[in-house]
Amino acid sequence: MRDHALRRLPVVDEGRIVGLLSLGDIASTPHAQEVLIALNNAPANH
Repeated sequence: MRDHALRRLPVVDEGRIVGLLSLGDIASTPHAQEVLIALNNAPANH
């Protein structure tokens, strides 16, 4: 998200967009640091 200046990501289920995930959503979770690390380390799927 940081590398491409994205603030929102689509949530996809079987090829259909079912929602949006924002940086604010991630930051408001109790485990925000762990989630951000996992996202940063995940391989790109584009």
